[in-house]
Amino acid sequence: MRSEISIDHKYFVEHVEKLGWENVTKFYPYLKEHSLSPSYIIEEELFKKIKEINKDKLHKLSYSQINKILDEINRKIQNSTLSEFSNYIKHGITIEDPRDTSALLTISLIDFNDVLKNSFTYAHELRFRGTNDEPDFTLFVNGIPLVIAEIKSEAIVNSENEALTQLSRYEGQAPELAKMVHLGLAIGMKKGYVPIYPNYEYPRGKREKKLQIWKINNQDDIYALLDPKILLNFIKYYVFVINSDNNYYRIAARYNQYRAAEKTFERIREYLDGKSDKNKGLIWHWLGSGKTYTMFFIAYKFLINYPDKFPVIFIIVDRQDLERQHSDTISKIDDQFLTQYKNINKINSIAELQDIIKQIKESEFNIGKKSPRGIYIVTIQKFQKGELENEERKGIINLLCGLKDEYLEYVKNTDLSKYNKVMGDLSRLNDKAKIEECFKLGAPKKREVLFLIDEAHRSQYGSLASIRKLAFPNAITLGFTGTPVFRTDYKNTLEEFSYPGSGEYYLDAYFISDSIRDGFTLPIMYKSITEGEEGIRFQLDEEKIKEYTNEYLKKEKDGEDISEYFEDNSKISDEQLRKVINEIKVFLLNPKRIDALAKYIAESILVDTQTIDLKEKSEYSNNIRDKFKFKAMVVMTNRKACVLMKRALDKYLTEMYGDQAKDWSEIVMTYNYNENDQDIRQYMEELKTKYRNNDFNTINTEIQDNFKNLPDPRILIVTDMLITGFDAPQLRVMYLDKPIHSHKLLQAIGRVNRPAPGKEKGLVVDSIGLLSNLQDTLNKYNILLTQDNKTAKDELNETLKDEESEENSFKVSLDKIKTDLKSLRIDGEDLSIDLDNLKNDIKTQENWISKYEDKIRKIVFYYSLQNLELTQKDDLLKQISELKVVINNLISIVRFYNSLSPSKSASPKIIYREEIEVIKLLLRLIRKYLGKGSRNNNKLLEEVLDLIYSASKIDPFEESESAIINEESLQKMGEISENEIKDKVYAYFLVVSRKIQDDADSDPFYKKVLEMLDKLKEDWVARKQSTKDVLQQLKTIYEQIRIYSENRNKMNNIDKIVYSIRLALTEEYGESCKEISFDSLAAFLNNIKDMIKNKSPKDAEYTIESKKSELEKKLKIDILRNCKNIKINHIDGYVKDELIENLKSQIMKWLYENGN
Repeated sequence: MRSEISIDHKYFVEHVEKLGWENVTKFYPYLKEHSLSPSYIIEEELFKKIKEINKDKLHKLSYSQINKILDEINRKIQNSTLSEFSNYIKHGITIEDPRDTSALLTISLIDFNDVLKNSFTYAHELRFRGTNDEPDFTLFVNGIPLVIAEIKSEAIVNSENEALTQLSRYEGQAPELAKMVHLGLAIGMKKGYVPIYPNYEYPRGKREKKLQIWKINNQDDIYALLDPKILLNFIKYYVFVINSDNNYYRIAARYNQYRAAEKTFERIREYLDGKSDKNKGLIWHWLGSGKTYTMFFIAYKFLINYPDKFPVIFIIVDRQDLERQHSDTISKIDDQFLTQYKNINKINSIAELQDIIKQIKESEFNIGKKSPRGIYIVTIQKFQKGELENEERKGIINLLCGLKDEYLEYVKNTDLSKYNKVMGDLSRLNDKAKIEECFKLGAPKKREVLFLIDEAHRSQYGSLASIRKLAFPNAITLGFTGTPVFRTDYKNTLEEFSYPGSGEYYLDAYFISDSIRDGFTLPIMYKSITEGEEGIRFQLDEEKIKEYTNEYLKKEKDGEDISEYFEDNSKISDEQLRKVINEIKVFLLNPKRIDALAKYIAESILVDTQTIDLKEKSEYSNNIRDKFKFKAMVVMTNRKACVLMKRALDKYLTEMYGDQAKDWSEIVMTYNYNENDQDIRQYMEELKTKYRNNDFNTINTEIQDNFKNLPDPRILIVTDMLITGFDAPQLRVMYLDKPIHSHKLLQAIGRVNRPAPGKEKGLVVDSIGLLSNLQDTLNKYNILLTQDNKTAKDELNETLKDEESEENSFKVSLDKIKTDLKSLRIDGEDLSIDLDNLKNDIKTQENWISKYEDKIRKIVFYYSLQNLELTQKDDLLKQISELKVVINNLISIVRFYNSLSPSKSASPKIIYREEIEVIKLLLRLIRKYLGKGSRNNNKLLEEVLDLIYSASKIDPFEESESAIINEESLQKMGEISENEIKDKVYAYFLVVSRKIQDDADSDPFYKKVLEMLDKLKEDWVARKQSTKDVLQQLKTIYEQIRIYSENRNKMNNIDKIVYSIRLALTEEYGESCKEISFDSLAAFLNNIKDMIKNKSPKDAEYTIESKKSELEKKLKIDILRNCKNIKINHIDGYVKDELIENLKSQIMKWLYENGN
C-alpha cells in the first residue's frame, strides 16, 4: 500500500469514527483487511439487530418461531430484486405470522425513528465474492452494506475519476453487492457520492458516473452525509429505485434538493404541531436543478410521516406538458408505499377536482366519510370560480355554497344550539359579508393539505389562485421557481409565497451560479448577430428596443405579458402599445429578413450543434449527416413567423444538405381550428397528412418525443410553447428572434443549459438585441443571491422598493472612479486619464488614440504584474495595487450600469450613457494592449469584455497601425533621454509579448521567452535591474525572436517543430543542446503526419494522444544520444510536463492543420 494512500485511509477512519462508526473487527475479527467475507451481509449482526428493533413484535414468539422468521427474511433478501431489497430497507419485510398464517408481520431491518438502536460499523479493504478488488471501505448498518467508499490521493488531479471507475466496476463484478449498497463515495481531489445499483451487462455495458457533491452551509463536506442520523434520513426519503421501461436503477437526491426538502418539512411540522403560523414558502431553484424530484421528495416525506391524518398533496401546474412531465417522472418511482396505497393520481376534470374537495369537507363533519389521501397532479385551470346566479356555470364557489348547506344540515341534526348560533351570526351580516362567510363554512378546514406549485412565478396571482386559496384556507403552500417575479405590484412571487415583512424572501435558494458550479447545468454562451447578406438588418434599433422595454415594464405591473400580443388576433386597447407592437411586428415579419435569418441558421447549424468543428466548416461538402451531435430551437415572434421560418429553412437546408433535410425541422405551436391565416391553415393541412392525425395536441406531443428520442427532428421552431418548462439535454442552441423580457427571457435561455455528454456550453444566438436586458435581469437576481444574508436582504429591499437609492449609488461610484482615474500615478509617472477630456477628444479628434496610448501602455504594464511581493518599496506596491483596483472598478461600473432600470426618462441609464461608452472604449484599448493570449490577463476583465463588445451601441473605432507600437516604430526610435528610456522599455515589453503570444501555448521556445519576460518585468519593477540593463536584455530577446522567426519561416513543418524544441532545450540546459539532430523524432513525426492525414480533428487528436509515450521515448533517445552531459533523471519531468504537451499542440498546428 502506498504511504499517501494509507494516510488518506487514516483520514477517512478518523472522520467516520468521530461520527460514531466502529471498526467491524472489534465485533467480528474474521472480517479483517484483505479477507473474503462469507456473505454480503453480516448475518449474525443483522439477526441480532432485527430481534432488538422488533422486540414488541417478537417477544411472544418461541425460539423456533423467531428462527423461522429470520430464515424467511434471509431467503427474501437473497432472492430479492433491486426494487424489493430497497423496499425492505425502507419499509421492512412482510411475512406470515408463524402463530397465524392468515395474519402478517412487518419486520423492520433498520430503525429509522430511533437511530441509536442501530449499529454502524465499517470494514477496511474487505473482499466480496465476484470482486477482483476490495472496496477501500464498506459501511454496514445492522450488518447490511449500505455504503462503499473508494479513497484516492487528494494530491492527484481528478483522482476522484479513478474512484468512480472503481465503483462502476463493483456494480458489474458484484451485482448482488450493488443491489444492497445504496451509495458509493468517491473521495479524491474532489469528494462526492453516487447512487449504486447492479450492472448486469458489465463489462459490455460500462457506466460513466457523475459525482454529486455534498455541502453543508455551502461548504463541501462529504463526511457530513455519513452522520448516522443524516445518512438514514437520506436513504429512507431521498434514495429511490426508478423503473424506466423495465430498466431499474437508483437515484439519489442532490444536496440542494435535500436541503430544500428538509427545510420545507420542518416548516410543515412546525405548522401542523402548532409551533408556527407560517404555512407557505418559496423554493427558488434555477432551471435544471431538479425541481420535479424536489417536489416529490417533499410529498413523499409528508405522506410517510402523517399517514393517520390522511395527507393530501396537490402538485399544481399551469400547462398540460408540465402535468405530463410530473406524472411521467413520479410514475416511474418504484416504491412499495406509493404502489400499495395508489397515492399518485392525475386529476383529469374539473368535476374530479370538485369531488375531492367534497370528500375532504364531508370527512370533517361526517364520521362515516373518509378523506382521500395521496398525491394529485392538477392544472391550476381546473380551479374554476363559477357563478352563483348561473346554474350552467358551476365552479368552486358553487361547490362551497353547496357544502355549506350540507354542513349546516348536518349540524342542525346533531347540534341544534350550534346551528342556531351560526344562523344567527349569518343573519346579522350584510349580503357581501354573508357570501364570504358561506364560503368559509363550505371550505375544508383541513390543515394536512400541501400545495406544491410548479413555475410559481406564473399563474398564481389571478382569480384561479384566489379560488385555490378560498377552497383550502388552511393549506400549506410551497412555490417552486427558477425565476421569481418581484419587480411589479401585480405579480410578486416573494410576497405571494414568502414573508418579506419579517425578512424571509425564500425558504431555500439555488441560483444559476450554484447550478453551474456544481455541474447540474452548463454555462451559456450568448451571441448577438446584427446583419445578414446584402445588408439585411436583423436586430431592432436601440430606440425601438427601449420603447418596447418601457411598454413591457409598464404593462408587467398590471400583470400583462406583451410578448403575447404579437399574434394577429391579439386585441390591444392601449394605442401607444398597439403602435409599438405593430411597428416591431412589421419589422420582424419581413419575409426577406426571415429568409436571411433562415440562411444564417442553415449555414451555422452544423457548427452550432457541434456536429462539425468550426475548422471543418469551409471544407464541408453536401454529404448528409445521419444525425446532429446536439439539437436546436428557433424562437419566432408569432405563429405566422414560425411557418415562414419553416418554409425558408426547408429551402436552404435542402439546397445545402439534400432533400432529406426537409425532416430536420418541425414546428411546435398552438393551432386554431377556425384559423384565418392562409399560411398557417395550409401548413395545418400538410401536418395532418404527414402525421395521419387530426389532433394537433397529439401531433405536438409526437414531435416533442421524436425530438428527444430520435435523430429527427433536429430543429424545433416555436413561438411560445416549449420556451419554458421544456427539458431536453440534447438541445444546445437557441436562435432567439422574439422580443421576450425579464424572467421569461431567463427561462427561455435556460432551455439550452442541460448537461449532456460532450456538451460543454449552451448557446443562445440573439437576432433581436436582448443582451442588455438579460444582463439587467441577472444582476437583479444576483443582488439577492451573491452576498451574505443580511446584505442580500438589504439589497433586495432596495430592488423591490427603492430604485432611486440604487441610482444614487451608481452616481457616487462613477464619480469616485473618475476621481481615482484622474489621480493615477505610479512611481512618479503621471498615468492619469480624465474621462471627461477623453470623451471630448473622441468627439473632436480623429486620431485621439495616439494621445492616450502611452499612458494606456504603461497602465497595462503594471496591471499585468503578478508577483507584487517582489516589489521592495511599500509605496510602489500600494500604487500598483490601487491601479489594479481602479481598472477592476471600471469593469464593475459597466456591470452596475447594465443593471440599472431604464424605465425612467431621467434615469442614469440615459444621463450617463456617454460616460459608460467612453469607459467601454477605454477597457477595449486596455484589452487590446494586454493581448488576448496574455497569461497574466485578468479573469474578471476577460469575462466582462465579451459583454462590453456585444452590448456596445456605438460604432466601433478604427484602430490604425500608426496608433499601435510595433517593430517598425521601435526601429525608428533614435537616441533618447534617460526618462524616455523607460518609455522604450514599456514599448519593447509590449511588442515582444504581442509578437509571441499567439504561439506561446504550443511553441516551447516562445514559452521560455515568455517566462524570461515575466521575470525581467518583475526584476525591473522591484529595482533588481537598472532600466538600461533591462532595455539591453529586451533588445537581445527581441533580436533572438526575430532571427528565430526568420529561420523558422524558411523551414518545412517538421523542421519547425524540431527547431523550437532545440532552442527551448538550449535555453533550459545550455549550449550542448544546440546541435541535437533529432533524427528519431523527425522520422516518427513523418509517420504521424501520414497517420492523421484526412482525419477529423477529433480522430487526429486521439491518434496523437495514443502516440504520446512513443513521442516521449523518441525525444529522450535523441536528447541522450547527443547530449552526453545530461542525465535521464534530469530531463524526465521537463520532457513529460513541458515538451510533450507542447509537441502535441505543434503537431496539430503544423502537421494537421497546415497539412490538411
